[in-house]
Amino acid sequence: EPSLARFDVLQSNSNPSQFILVQVFKDRSSPYEREESSEIHARWMEKIEDLTVGSIETLRMTPRFPLKASNWMYPEDDDDDETELICRHLSIRVDENAEKEFLELTILNARNSIMSDGVARFDVLQHDDDPQQFMIVQAFKNEEAQKAHEGSEHNQRWLANLPELLAANIAAAEFSNIFPLELKRWEYQSKL
Repeated sequence: EPSLARFDVLQSNSNPSQFILVQVFKDRSSPYEREESSEIHARWMEKIEDLTVGSIETLRMTPRFPLKASNWMYPEDDDDDETELICRHLSIRVDENAEKEFLELTILNARNSIMSDGVARFDVLQHDDDPQQFMIVQAFKNEEAQKAHEGSEHNQRWLANLPELLAANIAAAEFSNIFPLELKRWEYQSKL
């Protein structure tokens, strides 16, 4: 679909019947237009509803990092080996009026993290309906890369500064990438 920049499918490692579908649109009006007018989306929702237990939860978020649109799109050339990544979502709630400081610290951590060869993605998203709620999406090429990131100086500095900003404990969940499987489709396409 022309309005869609990314469509990632992740499967929970702790609960294989749970999936996360991440859709990134090229502009803010696209998801609303798509839901109202896309025949493909309507057919897909009809089929998905038959497969799900319970309701489908939709969260609308604004990307805070990366900001360059090309880093959300799949590359033209996706001829690459299939790779199983370690995908981790961190759900973080910060205190009221701590959003700006949290974003500054987190984007600095993200910029340093993506310089590591083993980090494929480090996205920072902010909930549209609740500005104190954030989601960090990390994709690591392997366990060694994840451990190296966790022990890195910049990540340790981020963790040390975080407690004073938090309104609740960080909730973390790990996923496997079902789609896309090609590493190039996860990595940023241009310099940040």
